[in-house]
Amino acid sequence: MKIKSLSYILIESTDINQWESYAHDVVGLMKNEDKSDENNLFLRMDESPFRFQVVQGNVDRYAIGGFELASKEEFEDAKKQLTELGIPFKLEGDDLAGVRCVDELISLKDPAGNSLELFYGRSSDKNEFKSSQDISGFVTHGLGLGHLVFGTLEVDAAHNFYTEILGFGDSDIMHMRFSPDPNDPESVLYFMHGD
Repeated sequence: MKIKSLSYILIESTDINQWESYAHDVVGLMKNEDKSDENNLFLRMDESPFRFQVVQGNVDRYAIGGFELASKEEFEDAKKQLTELGIPFKLEGDDLAGVRCVDELISLKDPAGNSLELFYGRSSDKNEFKSSQDISGFVTHGLGLGHLVFGTLEVDAAHNFYTEILGFGDSDIMHMRFSPDPNDPESVLYFMHGD
């Protein structure tokens, strides 16, 4: 399996109005007026219909990362591989695919419990991207977002999942302690990349 890009992130928030103000006044993202409503804020940074979806909720947290596969064939192959490996996933319906602006998607969890979506066929937005901060655009080259950070105590299981199953490669590995106490256990950070 080869992940083409991290295409979108879904965030749950107790106050989506704060997200809208921050996105508009600080970052320069564009609200997708056609998709947004009182419970959903869709934010654009390029030709994609959205890169961030902020949903009204009871907590402030990361909810889902959406990873793109290059084609229907790769999507079907991913489902086959997950099935053969005994990794549970759910084929989501057309309604959710429509919200995410994709042809088809599946949802699953990594070993740390982080929610992911794998999909193919992301549509573009016909409306021109216009930043509120008078910038011409974010340089994404159609690849979406730069990175996503997960923390876990199950480092080996998570690393194996992303490299052996999702096909990520290691870019760098850091070993470090987060305090000056030499008795603190060493932590490891894996920097990984998609296709």
